[in-house]
Amino acid sequence: MKKIAAVLLVLPVLAHAEMPDYDVKSYCARISSMGGASSQMVKQGCFENEQAAYNHVKPVWDSLSTETRNYCQRIAHYTGSYAALEGCVDMEQSAQQSNGDFTFKR
Repeated sequence: MKKIAAVLLVLPVLAHAEMPDYDVKSYCARISSMGGASSQMVKQGCFENEQAAYNHVKPVWDSLSTETRNYCQRIAHYTGSYAALEGCVDMEQSAQQSNGDFTFKR
């Protein structure tokens, strides 16, 4: 009985996968300064885009396969962008759905 209780206590921890923690402020500062001078309009748009991407990925993050989470984290790590993470997750999910129907024709 004690072993079952111990396993039940551990399961929620194993099921929860932490979202990556990107420095959105720094990322958006870099993006907004790409043209030389910093643009407040670009910075605001960047913040809004990053927030929307985060809000889209967060609710599904735990349900993604470990492979998808790891792959997309490696891809998005180079930019430090939740929008890049979202794009990767969306493309991976789409490919997983369409690859199930793939047949090679000769």
